[in-house]
Amino acid sequence: MVRKPAIPVDFDSRAKFWITYCWDKEQALLNEISQLKKENLDLHREIDGLKNLNCEMENKVSGIETVASSYLKLKKCLICCIFIIAFLAIKFAG
Repeated sequence: MVRKPAIPVDFDSRAKFWITYCWDKEQALLNEISQLKKENLDLHREIDGLKNLNCEMENKVSGIETVASSYLKLKKCLICCIFIIAFLAIKFAG
């Protein structure tokens, strides 16, 4: 906790003291507000970056799902072709 300096006794000095004291406090608060605004802006930029990264990851997952789906369809087709070829081989061999 910051201690307040000794308050002068005479009126003019006291008035100058309080004006200076309040001015310094106001400047300190304005500086703190400015710093918090910068930090807030930085956080918003970081959030936007994470949103973009999330979107990219969703696109990659979607692409992987499409490839996997195509692979499964191709696998089914290949199995069907093998059975058809085997059936035709048995039919024409006999």
